[in-house]
Amino acid sequence: MTGCNPTASFTAHLGWTPGIRRGHDGAIAIPPRAREFGAALETVELVSPRLVMRPLTQAHLPAMLELYRDPEVVRFLLPLDEDAHRRRLEDSENSWATRGYGRAAVYERTSGVFLGRSGLQYWPEFDEVEVAWAFRREVWGHGYATEAARAWLEWGLDHLDVAYITANIHPKNVASLAVARRLGMEVLRDDVFHEKPVIVHVRFREAVPLGAIANTRPAWQTNQEAPPPPD
Repeated sequence: MTGCNPTASFTAHLGWTPGIRRGHDGAIAIPPRAREFGAALETVELVSPRLVMRPLTQAHLPAMLELYRDPEVVRFLLPLDEDAHRRRLEDSENSWATRGYGRAAVYERTSGVFLGRSGLQYWPEFDEVEVAWAFRREVWGHGYATEAARAWLEWGLDHLDVAYITANIHPKNVASLAVARRLGMEVLRDDVFHEKPVIVHVRFREAVPLGAIANTRPAWQTNQEAPPPPD
C-alpha cells in the first residue's frame, strides 16, 4: 500500500468541456451528467496519480470475463456468467447515460494495462450510491484499490446530490475492510447484499450522526422481508 493521495491531482482537472482536455497532463474530469454534454463514454476519464479510469462498456467484456475467472477475485463477489456480464455492462452504459456515473475500468497510467474495476453504483434496493472495487490478484498489495476508490469517493461526494456514499463489504474480506478504513469510512450497519452478509461502510459529505440515517432503508429491510433479487 502506498501513501499516495489522488485528491489534489484529481480536483485540479475539474471543469470539463466536451472535446477539450484541461489540466497539466491532459487529463479530464467526468462531467456531472455525461448525457448533458453529449459526451461519448470513451472520452470520459477520471485520473489519479497512477491510474486512469473509464466507463465500463460492452467493449470490456473480455477483460471482465478474465478478471472474474480468478476464484480469489470473486470469492466475495456475485458470480457472473457471460450473459450476466453482458447485462451488467449494458447496465453500466445505461447508468453513465442517465446518471452521469457508474462502474469503471481501471488502467495503470504509464503502461495502459487493465488492472480491474471500480466506480460508483446506485442500488435502488438501498437507495444508496456505493463505491466498489475489484482488482486482478497479481496487482494486489500496491494500493490501487485505495487510490481508485478514494478518487471516486471524493468525486462523488463533491458532485452528486447524496449525503453519503457506502461500501458493502463481506465480513471476511479482510483486504477490503482495510481499504475502507484507509478511506476513512465508518461502519453503518450489517446487511445482506447479493445473498451474502455484508458490513455496510459509509463516508459522509459532512459530519452526521450514524443514527440520523438509520431509518432511511426501504420497507422490505425494516420489515425483515426478503430483498428484491439482485441484478
